[in-house]
Amino acid sequence: MKIRRLLKVIVFFILGGIFLTAGGAFSYEQISRVIAERTYTPEGELVDVGDHKLHVYRRGNSSPTVIFESGMDPFGHLSWFKVQEEIARSATTISYDRAGILWSERGVRPKSSESITDDLAKLLAIGDYPKPYIVVGHSLAGITLRKFVETHKDDIVGIVLVDVSHPDQANIRPPKMPPRFMMTLMNSFGLLRLMSSRLMPNTEATDPINQVAPSLIHKSVAGSFDEAAAVVQLSEEARNINSFGDIPLVVISATSFTQNASPSESELVDLRSKMQEDLLLLSTDSKQILATQSTHYVQLEEPSVVIEAIERLVARAISQ
Repeated sequence: MKIRRLLKVIVFFILGGIFLTAGGAFSYEQISRVIAERTYTPEGELVDVGDHKLHVYRRGNSSPTVIFESGMDPFGHLSWFKVQEEIARSATTISYDRAGILWSERGVRPKSSESITDDLAKLLAIGDYPKPYIVVGHSLAGITLRKFVETHKDDIVGIVLVDVSHPDQANIRPPKMPPRFMMTLMNSFGLLRLMSSRLMPNTEATDPINQVAPSLIHKSVAGSFDEAAAVVQLSEEARNINSFGDIPLVVISATSFTQNASPSESELVDLRSKMQEDLLLLSTDSKQILATQSTHYVQLEEPSVVIEAIERLVARAISQ
């Protein structure tokens, strides 16, 4: 009897501890959300594109318009903070948060090349941004932008792909997605907030990308999850678009991680290099630039490489 009573007491304290911990974590997350949304307000403009609003950050007023498209991450427009202001000296620039990222509302449409293209096209039309366009994309944007380029070829005079994904990557290394309910629980109890607190390469702790994005991670979970879950479908859609015609194309490929690759990773490294080279076939006027000091976020690690590539295209567009 004494043992049974002792076990009950132990179980009681264990369960009590679990409930207290969970309650504390939940309260921490809710308080953090309130503080974050009071502290960080939209830098740009919220634009109504139908069933949702998108956050757009515009700088500069000259033609052409340089469009920045982010990768599959919770940073949205923030990933271009080292590049956009520089380019805005000689062009109109637009970076934005895709649906469900940072200050952009998620909306109801599934993530697809068509829905992402429609959102961007509406932003450009509503903002009356001066044509022609130069499109700059990072990571997943190499897949999501293909539809936009295909449907707006006549308006595009340059493309810069910054260490972008290749449609075949999803076949080689399919994304491993946790169940949505697990992501929801992690979001509700502050685990995602704790996990997202890390410095991005070649940035300061006080930079917006390290302050705003982790603070607003609760707003970006839905959009990021939906994009990750749709990667295979997005890749299939992109695979059917294999030519940009003669639009000037610059492929910037990060290579520093290959220097420390182990023998077991050499095959993947070679395959990745071949896929980066394959991107050159998208245009009859293409060139590749190797970013030897970058792992993936070239716009943060070697922003000058990206800036110079864009500036050359801007100068070329102005001279035409």
